Amino acid sequence: MDGQWATVLAAGIAASVTLAGAAIAYRAGRRQVRDQGEIAHSQWLRTQREQAYVEYVTACEIANDAIYKCSLRFDEVLADVSSPQFAGNRAEAVFHIGIDEAYNLVDASQNPLNRIIMLGPDNVAAQAEQLRRALADYASGTHGLVVRLSRENPPQREIDLVGDRMNEVFLARTEFTKMARQVLTGEILPVTIAST
Repeated sequence: MDGQWATVLAAGIAASVTLAGAAIAYRAGRRQVRDQGEIAHSQWLRTQREQAYVEYVTACEIANDAIYKCSLRFDEVLADVSSPQFAGNRAEAVFHIGIDEAYNLVDASQNPLNRIIMLGPDNVAAQAEQLRRALADYASGTHGLVVRLSRENPPQREIDLVGDRMNEVFLARTEFTKMARQVLTGEILPVTIAST
């Protein structure tokens, strides 16, 4: 009888150990699948963010270049205004063609910006919005200055203000690319900005 109890006890211990081992293996397997899913999602999100950031910076660079080309027309506007042949009309028309294109390019940066807002993180999205505001201010200031140039010589402070707006675009772009790089390389963790 003692031998039978020993056999039953050994079988019970073996069954318990087997069940415990199976439970541990099941939980470890589920955790591994969950971890693999999180890693795959993180890689997907990083790729999507990288594409969105590059698309946005490209759109902003194109808009910035168009605005800058309009500002290079300042001398052309002054020369045309002083010419009795054109009396300011041609210069203003030429400029408006350029500034309309620049405004359209600033507007075209909205879709890539929306994608950044959607993909986040919030701190990078906020900086992207700051870059877009700086571009819009630069376009607006350039437009106002050239319209005024077509009529009269503006004070130097107005010309300097357009230069300041151009610098604001540069600073906003630099900060955006720095933050984007840090998020993509994992140097910093994304920060969520609380809504006010």
